[in-house]
Amino acid sequence: MFVAQKQQPRRNKDLRIELPVPLVSTLEDQTKTVQVKTTNGDTSTVEVKIPRGVTTGTQIKYAGLGDNLFNTIPRGDLYVHFTVHPADGFGVNGLDLYTETKVNCLLAITGGSFVVKGLDGREYDITIAPGTQPGTKFRLPNQGLFGLNSPQRGALYVEMNVFVPQTLTPEQLEIVKSLINPL
Repeated sequence: MFVAQKQQPRRNKDLRIELPVPLVSTLEDQTKTVQVKTTNGDTSTVEVKIPRGVTTGTQIKYAGLGDNLFNTIPRGDLYVHFTVHPADGFGVNGLDLYTETKVNCLLAITGGSFVVKGLDGREYDITIAPGTQPGTKFRLPNQGLFGLNSPQRGALYVEMNVFVPQTLTPEQLEIVKSLINPL
């Protein structure tokens, strides 16, 4: 009669965690310390390297950072599933970022420049021609998101929303009126 013996696994179990990251952090490589709950209920602290360009749904395997219940066999692997949190004022489409900025209607009429902030806080000067219309979009190449493990980078698109100032002095109002109704 043959008796089946219970075999010990070749390595410990793999573990899976969800890791939220802010959109701005996807612009560069980073290392994060995370807490992982093991099979026996203990908490293990591990460091994971997060490559720039991760997106929601990206899953990365970290070999040897999983469960370590049985110390006589190798650790399992850790699978991290990333969720990227949006950034206020920015939309995402693939590698491209989208934002809006308010521009004084007088600047839109006369032309000139204004400053817009990118996702990383850097400031960019944008020059507009006289008579630029509301809704005009400007493209700043290579200022969007990076591809995962790639030097490829998307663009930042800035849509110009024109606003009318509400605090003009009586003298300023007269100047504007004189432009509309010349003598």
